[in-house]
Amino acid sequence: MFLYKKNPELLNIRGTKKGDAKKWDQYLLAAHHLLLIIILPIVIGFDYRINGCYSNQYYLIPGYLLYALSNFLVLSAMAVNRHFETNVRIQNDRAHNTVTKFPYNFVRHPAYLGSILWAIGIPMILGSLMGFIPAGIAIILMVIRTGLEDKLLIKELQGYSDYSNKIKYRLLPILY
Repeated sequence: MFLYKKNPELLNIRGTKKGDAKKWDQYLLAAHHLLLIIILPIVIGFDYRINGCYSNQYYLIPGYLLYALSNFLVLSAMAVNRHFETNVRIQNDRAHNTVTKFPYNFVRHPAYLGSILWAIGIPMILGSLMGFIPAGIAIILMVIRTGLEDKLLIKELQGYSDYSNKIKYRLLPILY
């Protein structure tokens, strides 16, 4: 409902497949989704069956905070970026430009940061140490995707090179 009110055009665009999406991104995104949507729940379920639940307030509260922050970052990015499509592509058909509003004035890929925080928060909430294995692999894939997308945007999107010089960090201030 939030996106319907803030960026309704985006909801329609995200549902259509574009032929010029980058192949490397399609594979990375498919693997990422496979890990977080299919494998992570299975691993957490087996972990719970075998080892029980490790959840307590020391994991639960930070996990919920990470989960809430992840949703905030992703929805904030989607609200201000009319080019927030599922796959990486330069959207010449839609006058693609560089977005610099919050949260893009904080890091260059706030939704990817949100995805990473989500991947950390879910095993914490559900109390599964084994859940960090597929989550960690998904995080590595997201870091790779961020690097590849950043190189593409610097090379092909007008204004992004200047933006990347101004906003130094791709995902996490001080680190990356």
